[in-house]
Amino acid sequence: MAMIDRAKKTIDIAMYSFTDRAIADALLRAARRGVRIRIYRDRIQVRDRGDKTRRLLESKVGREHITVLVKRNSSRNIMHLKAYEIDGLILRTGSANWSPPGEGAYCRRGYRSLHAQQDNNLFLTMDRREVRNFEKTFSRIFHRESNRMWRPEMGRRKKG
Repeated sequence: MAMIDRAKKTIDIAMYSFTDRAIADALLRAARRGVRIRIYRDRIQVRDRGDKTRRLLESKVGREHITVLVKRNSSRNIMHLKAYEIDGLILRTGSANWSPPGEGAYCRRGYRSLHAQQDNNLFLTMDRREVRNFEKTFSRIFHRESNRMWRPEMGRRKKG
């Protein structure tokens, strides 16, 4: 979150799962500072019970400074990236989602506590070539014609 709190101009994010409230709050703080935030999400994951996309866009500052596009996909054609870049200077990528278990917290499944954490990796770089490569990839996938702007009804699971 410290990197998000230091952002000055832009944050581009491609995040599969996003259930961490503290990160959502850090993004809102960045938006209040005038940082332009673009987020690319998976259609199925934005429907997750704990997804924080709605939290970002409930406020006026979120709606003014945060754009969320959702990949229109099937269950076999997912947006599975877990990466972001800040101000064109630093890239964070790896296998960890923005969720407490993905970030190393112990998780509970059903009625049993799992005493093992997820196995994930995290890679941070300030290598200009790597950051530029991500920027190009992000721009290409973010601007796909088939993407959809996030709407509140996307965040709701249908009751059966």
